[in-house]
Amino acid sequence: MRIRGRPLPSEPVSTHRVNESITASEVLLIDQDGKKVGVTPRERAMVMATEAGLDLVEVAPNARPPVCRICDNSKIIYEQRRKQREAKKHRKAHELKEIKMKPRIGPHDYEIKMKHAKELLTEGHRVKMTVEIRGYRRVNQEVVVRLYEKMVAEISEVGDVDFNTRQVGRSRSVIVSPRDEPIDKPKSQPEDQ
Repeated sequence: MRIRGRPLPSEPVSTHRVNESITASEVLLIDQDGKKVGVTPRERAMVMATEAGLDLVEVAPNARPPVCRICDNSKIIYEQRRKQREAKKHRKAHELKEIKMKPRIGPHDYEIKMKHAKELLTEGHRVKMTVEIRGYRRVNQEVVVRLYEKMVAEISEVGDVDFNTRQVGRSRSVIVSPRDEPIDKPKSQPEDQ
């Protein structure tokens, strides 16, 4: 069924050879109950699979002889998709987020941008922090260097500075990665009564 504006989902495609596409003359056969039958000619294995009303699926093509199993091919496809979904759930999206600042940034704006950068690092993202230099501010590099060093010192408390990039064109930036181990915060002790 097609939902408006979305393409149709792709049909499931098996990565295994099935039935007539198996090229080996002899296969190591495993029946539908999971029992090892032994080395069998491909034609005999095909007959056994059709009698059971199932498919002959090559599960280990690199083995000598290749291992084939009598099972439902759609079940194999379902298991592959389920494993892919599980792997996708556990995979963390490590994106590179960028935060830009100007050399004459106000103290409140600076605090907000640094707070946002720290939040991104705790979520597991890498952060590229950039100081943009425009116009006459190119002449006054002292302000840029001071802001850059302050920014690097403060963000290095939360994350690991990967590398300092030099001034490229009109910007100076640094890339920061999240720390693997959490930072231990001092616990507040209960007051004595």
